[in-house]
Amino acid sequence: MIVFGWSVVISLFYVPGTVFGTFLIDCFNLKTVMIVGLLLQAIVGFTMGTMCSLLSNHIAIFAVIYGIFLGLGEVGPGSCLHILVAKTSPMAVHRQFYSIATAVGKVGAFIGSWVFPQIVDAFGGSQTAKGNTGPFWIGSGLTILSAVMTFFLVKPITDDGLKAEDKAVCFFLSSFTSLGMN
Repeated sequence: MIVFGWSVVISLFYVPGTVFGTFLIDCFNLKTVMIVGLLLQAIVGFTMGTMCSLLSNHIAIFAVIYGIFLGLGEVGPGSCLHILVAKTSPMAVHRQFYSIATAVGKVGAFIGSWVFPQIVDAFGGSQTAKGNTGPFWIGSGLTILSAVMTFFLVKPITDDGLKAEDKAVCFFLSSFTSLGMN
């Protein structure tokens, strides 16, 4: 019951993260919210990795900081990825693009849960402080990589962006048709 209770407390941080992220998207652009959310999550993750021995003795503080870590994941990528996929894919392939993005996310979650024990073991095992901090260091490093990829690979979303994408797809498809490659 104690573990269940703390799991509920930690999971409650997802809700304000999602709501706050949604409102931030309205105030700022999607790309900025995603990058800032990822970088803040990395900072909290590195902090947890650094202070793990201190946090392991105070479960309430750990639960709050870890909840903030998870909530920031919802502010950035949690709130932004679905909108990003919806607003950057041409209407002709919109559903397929969204399905592929969702499938990649599910595969990533599966791989992450499968690799997690191996990461802990590679850092020294669950009985060592280094082993318990390894996932925070790797996860925070991956969030920085995601922020860098977002910065360089995601183009700004405009109001008429979908119309431009549709025109580009139609032009691409018509060039195949005009070459007799249909």
